[in-house]
Amino acid sequence: MRVEVDGAKEGWAGGVPGVEDVTDGGGGLILALSEDADDQVVLDAARRAGRVRRFGAVRPSLAEIFREAVA
Repeated sequence: MRVEVDGAKEGWAGGVPGVEDVTDGGGGLILALSEDADDQVVLDAARRAGRVRRFGAVRPSLAEIFREAVA
C-alpha cells in the first residue's frame, strides 16, 4: 500500500496490525502487508495519524516481478 499522511509522526505505521515492512516512498510510505491484513485497519490508523492524502495499492513493476520470479 502507498500511504501519504500529512502531519503524521514518524513511525506511526510500525505498530499497525498486519504491517510487515515500512519503506520511505518519497513523500509517503510504502507498506508491505501480510496476506491476512485488513487494509481498513491500516486506513483507520492512518486517519488517526493525520490527514490522509493518498491511500492505495501499489502494483509491482514488471522488473520487480521478474526479479522475484528468478530469485
